[in-house]
Amino acid sequence: MIMEEKYFKDVSEEETYSKIYDEGPKNLWKQGRGTFITGFICVLIAVGILAGHIYFDGDEPVAAIFLTVLVGGFGLACIFNGIKKIKKASDIEKSDSEIYKAYDKLNQFKTMKITEEELDSYIDDSFAEYFYENPVTIDKSEVRSILLNVKDKTLTDINLFKWVDYIWFCEFYIFSEEVNSVLKELEEIYQSQQDLDEKEIEYFINKLQ
Repeated sequence: MIMEEKYFKDVSEEETYSKIYDEGPKNLWKQGRGTFITGFICVLIAVGILAGHIYFDGDEPVAAIFLTVLVGGFGLACIFNGIKKIKKASDIEKSDSEIYKAYDKLNQFKTMKITEEELDSYIDDSFAEYFYENPVTIDKSEVRSILLNVKDKTLTDINLFKWVDYIWFCEFYIFSEEVNSVLKELEEIYQSQQDLDEKEIEYFINKLQ
C-alpha cells in the first residue's frame, strides 16, 4: 500500500533569505472588487441622502449637501481605486505558458541548475502569488543527490547552505517530513556558522535513503 506523505514547513528560526513581494493578480482582483462595491454602495447612500432631503423638504440643506458630497466623494474615490486595482490585476496576470516557464525555473533551481540570483530575477509578484498556493515538490532523492555532490567535492558547502536557505524560506517549495528534517538541520548549521564535516554529510545522506 502506498502511503500519502505529509508535506509541511516548520519555520521557526530567524530568516536569512528575505524578499517581499507585492500583491499578485488574484489578491488585487479581490481587493479591487471589494473596494469598487464599497464605493458603489457609498454613492447610492449619497444619492439617497440628497433625494431624501429633497423629497421630505428638509430644513438643513447645507448639512444634507455636505453629507452627500462627503459620502459620494468617498464612494467615487473607492470606485476609481477599485477599477485601478482590477486593471492592474489584469495587466500583471500570467498566461499558462508563462507559469510553465516559471515552474521550469523553480525545477531548475531545486536541482541546482541555475543560481538563486537567476531565479530571483525571474520570479515576480504574480509568480510568487501563484507558487505560494501551488508550490513545487522537492523529492528526497533530489536532496540526496545534492548531498552526494557535496560528498564528492563537486559542490561546496556554501553552495549547499545558500540553496538550503533559499528553499527553506522562499515558500515556493513543499517537501516530505524526511526532507524537512534534513533541511532544518542543515539550516541550523548554516545559521550557527558551523562547518559541515564528512560524517554529517554521510548522516544526512543516510537519512534520505
